[in-house]
Amino acid sequence: MMSRRSVVIVMTSFFWFTATAAAKEMGLVRSLWVVRGGRAELPCAPTPKHKQDSALVVLWYRSSDTIPVYSYDAREGEFTSGVRWADEGELGGRAHFIPSSEPPTLVLEPAHARDQGVYTCRVDYLLSPSTTAVVNLTVVGEYLV
Repeated sequence: MMSRRSVVIVMTSFFWFTATAAAKEMGLVRSLWVVRGGRAELPCAPTPKHKQDSALVVLWYRSSDTIPVYSYDAREGEFTSGVRWADEGELGGRAHFIPSSEPPTLVLEPAHARDQGVYTCRVDYLLSPSTTAVVNLTVVGEYLV
């Protein structure tokens, strides 16, 4: 028998994978190319259902991982002063989120070859259902003159 927590994790993963697959099928995947060692700016521009809604939490997932590699939590105050967390094993100290940019952006600097992959940004709102944005990041070799 699965515990209640396990059921919640399985259901959340199912819905996340379904939303990501649907975004890919509808062509809602943004492609981004960056030179290794450069600055990768991954935009997160989903739109809430309610125009006056507030974003509370932003989660970034890499490839098919079910655990985020980066999170930004603004449940305790203004959106521009949220709590940041990055998976040290994946991103180290190279990642930071800019909530005040338009659209809000996750920056990876310097970009490493292992950063290449599909990133999904999920935004949880106060009133609206969660929304996602998908970015396919390609990291190419260093520029040769």
